[in-house]
Amino acid sequence: MPRIIAVANRKGGVGKTTTTVNVATAMAAASKKVLVIDLDPQSNASTSLGIDKHGEMVSSYEVIIGERKLKEAVILTEIPDFSLVPATPDLAGAEVELIDRPRREFALKDALAESALDYDYVLIDCPPSLSLVTINALVAADAVIVPLQCEYLALEGITDLIGNINQIKRRFNPRLELQGVVLTMYDGRNNLTQMVEEDVRSFFGNKVYQTVIPYFEIIDGKCVKTELLPVSLGFYKERYKKNLPYVADEIEALAILEYLNRACRPYGVEWCYSGGIMIRSK
Repeated sequence: MPRIIAVANRKGGVGKTTTTVNVATAMAAASKKVLVIDLDPQSNASTSLGIDKHGEMVSSYEVIIGERKLKEAVILTEIPDFSLVPATPDLAGAEVELIDRPRREFALKDALAESALDYDYVLIDCPPSLSLVTINALVAADAVIVPLQCEYLALEGITDLIGNINQIKRRFNPRLELQGVVLTMYDGRNNLTQMVEEDVRSFFGNKVYQTVIPYFEIIDGKCVKTELLPVSLGFYKERYKKNLPYVADEIEALAILEYLNRACRPYGVEWCYSGGIMIRSK
């Protein structure tokens, strides 16, 4: 069974799609089979992979409302081992379609369960709201990754999101865990960035990835916003390669850590991940 990870934040423009697509690309480059499910009606993940959101195709909309099977919507991308379930603007109407249905929160989970998924990871790119579509993603997921922009207002948003995650865990999905927080649009020269990082690391501890995604990168001598970089650029530009692929490594390490602690906890043993290695903490 694949590990299913929702990439979510109620705030828009924090790097959810950039994180989802580039981390998936890094995983695929490491010979992991990855499926990205685009659940945002803006379809940015699909567009970034060269898919015309207005084209004729089976999309996540038809899957989540139960009209088509998940495997019918899967598209093989040009990146080996990287598949996509695209989104179209029709997805904006999914909430109306689902509102009166039984098990409406489990529509995506049921669709995933019906398909024999031959993947190592499924990453779900969520819309920037706590809609019924986002709730479906969180109910279907094993874990959540939260991209967090390094600004003050982002702290308020993540507090609300953690409350939502805990509610969903209690009511619908007991296995749901916060896998990690990745700091995006990081500018170490900015005092506010440093204050936000300090607060987030103090509150979430080792749930915050050591790797941060900078606001700018120097590419071919030019200063470029990381959110504007195309997916494949990370494999050809050495400096950019040092960021999102390392997040992919931390995601896998923390997934192993979670499994290890679940197995060892009855024996009073716990492990932590620090400096790229597993350490027994007690």
